Amino acid sequence: MNKKGFSLIVLGITITVMIILATVTLLSLSKDNSIEHAKESVFKADVDEMGISLEQTIGALQIKDSNLERKSINVSRIDNMKQYIPKFPEKYENIFEIQSGLIVYVGKDPNQLKWAKELNILPKVANTSGFTLNKAESTSTLPYIPEAMYYVGGTADTGLVVSDKAQDKNKGVNASLIGSQFVWIPVDGVNVEFKPKFNQAESETMGGFKDIEDIDKARNSIAVYGGFYMGRYEATEVSSKPVMAKGKNVVTNIKYVDAKKRAEAMYESSTDIVSTLPYGTMWDTVLNWFIQSGAITPVEAYENSTSWGTYPSSKQPSGMKMKNQIFDVAGNVAELTKEVVTKGSSTLGSTRAYRGGVYTSAEKYASARNPIDLNAVNSMVGYRVALYIK
Repeated sequence: MNKKGFSLIVLGITITVMIILATVTLLSLSKDNSIEHAKESVFKADVDEMGISLEQTIGALQIKDSNLERKSINVSRIDNMKQYIPKFPEKYENIFEIQSGLIVYVGKDPNQLKWAKELNILPKVANTSGFTLNKAESTSTLPYIPEAMYYVGGTADTGLVVSDKAQDKNKGVNASLIGSQFVWIPVDGVNVEFKPKFNQAESETMGGFKDIEDIDKARNSIAVYGGFYMGRYEATEVSSKPVMAKGKNVVTNIKYVDAKKRAEAMYESSTDIVSTLPYGTMWDTVLNWFIQSGAITPVEAYENSTSWGTYPSSKQPSGMKMKNQIFDVAGNVAELTKEVVTKGSSTLGSTRAYRGGVYTSAEKYASARNPIDLNAVNSMVGYRVALYIK
């Protein structure tokens, strides 16, 4: 066979192979496109089905309660989702939520994001009141409202208030409220930082206070979400359960170990918040925020708080004097924190700091700190509860 004939045979074989490869590639692409199209069809059909189910549930609920507002329905946990969408697919856990009574996509899959955008079901920031129901969007100025909480009123710069009772929703900060209330403490890392503060006297004589007990979890949360919540009031109690509400008898004569246990149990079933006794650094950050917002001066925080504190001759009910929607940070009863005494104590590690000064104390300044044994009780020392986002 001559070279010309051989070359034609090779060329023919090459062309045939190329045609086969092209056909296989086209079939593969067609198959991939068919699979992707099928996934898209299933996704959009599921969204339609969930939307219809949600509408039916809300309609039935509004027949029973004509005052029920769609925008008040905000859930994400799968057990809560199934209350509104009985056949909510478990494969969509943490991918769909109900925000303001509408089905919303909160996942991260690129294709699903594209389809969700086409269906107009991506989350919308609820910024008309300065907060968000999407945890991923939380910042110091746009705080996340946890599932267990309801927006009451106020803004992040001067005190955004939430309550754990639906009856308090949107009532306003001056209304009579029934739930335990908390105030957002914005921590932007620039104007307000999450760090401890000692005045000169404390640095010289009591500079041995340090937060331990899992503070890194709180610190990391605050860095990610832009702040934390502080109890609006000193703790009162109902059946040994903390209640942060106005006009009630403030709890005292409680051991640190018991206060810590009750604070941590307050929302222990929550999937998105941790309740805790305040860390000392949280206390200092609240004071820093007061100063940076112009509510008080440094002197009024660290030297003399009588101009805004609660220093009567005896213990008063919760809710006497307020700054940025938080009551009785200075005075009334002193409050237990997770600060541990590390110097100048014969019982290192078994002593905690209480903060804020008390109604009879000579230390009438909000940053005051003093040691107390883990198992000691004091008629002038109580506590409040703080929250941080999981």
